[in-house]
Amino acid sequence: MEITQTVRGSTAIIGLRGRWVCGYDLRTELRAHIQRLTEAGRVEVELDLGEVTFADSTVVGEIASTHITLQRRGGRLTLLNPTSRMFRLLSVSRLASVIDIRYEGESLTRAWNGSAVQCPGVVEMETPAPVSTTAP
Repeated sequence: MEITQTVRGSTAIIGLRGRWVCGYDLRTELRAHIQRLTEAGRVEVELDLGEVTFADSTVVGEIASTHITLQRRGGRLTLLNPTSRMFRLLSVSRLASVIDIRYEGESLTRAWNGSAVQCPGVVEMETPAPVSTTAP
């Protein structure tokens, strides 16, 4: 896993690339990275997940831990560009309902709030109108 960082205004953007399997080394490295950011007063963090090729279920715990750490310090975690597999992990764990998720490149980016969110590989279906059951 490769971790990069850029700064846009008051927000730190952490880019993750490769396989995200939370062994001890990666967990320690990511937590240390977040700790350095918060100690420097940067509590608005975006994790760009667009180039994560694989993620196991322990990743959910790391994302939740990062979210809680930033929230306790008055900040916020936003997830950028999760793949469809990552989005499913976030949805099943219910993290998608409490952490902002955005896709860069959309004309309108929306945080997950229970409404439809565009996700690669997911087709949004329209609900058909109800059929009247009353006899003439």
